[in-house]
Amino acid sequence: MPTRSLVFALLFVTLSACKAEPESEPAAKPDLGPKAKAASDEVPAGLKDKLSFEARELADGNLLAVVPTGWKAGFMPGSFEPIDGEFGVSYAVSSNCDGTCTKKDWSAIVTTIEFGNSVPAGLTVETNEALGETGRLEVFIDGDATYVRAAWWLPDSRRYFYCRADLKGSMVGAKQAFISACKATHVADWD
Repeated sequence: MPTRSLVFALLFVTLSACKAEPESEPAAKPDLGPKAKAASDEVPAGLKDKLSFEARELADGNLLAVVPTGWKAGFMPGSFEPIDGEFGVSYAVSSNCDGTCTKKDWSAIVTTIEFGNSVPAGLTVETNEALGETGRLEVFIDGDATYVRAAWWLPDSRRYFYCRADLKGSMVGAKQAFISACKATHVADWD
């Protein structure tokens, strides 16, 4: 019969062999401050007193974004509206599962939701460009309205991420600033 010390020694060796590998350090989050400044620099002179941008962590730090400074939180998480309540102007950076959060054909879903359903019909596509291997930016215009849409996804992810800017009235002049702000979006955690 094994001695008590032999049992403890075997238990110690077994537990040591099962010890998990040390967790790797999380990747450093990029500093979006320079991108926020660049977006602010693109704001036309006539809007400088109403619009600037800042870097923010959203979704418990899982999403880094460049958002309009001082805008109030909208109804949906990650959405923002101007303090003056300018009708038809909004900005949002968030994620979408389109139902249950499981692996899906994100390219098709993004095309339907972000570049179809979230934009009024009949607008002209001014910009359509790839953002990396699995992302896209489109800008829709119609005289006094501009809609900026960007989306990113991974084939095996359980959701996609988006940036939307609805611009009307004087804010249409800040289109390029909002495009730069959307392009600065950084997903820190895809799950």
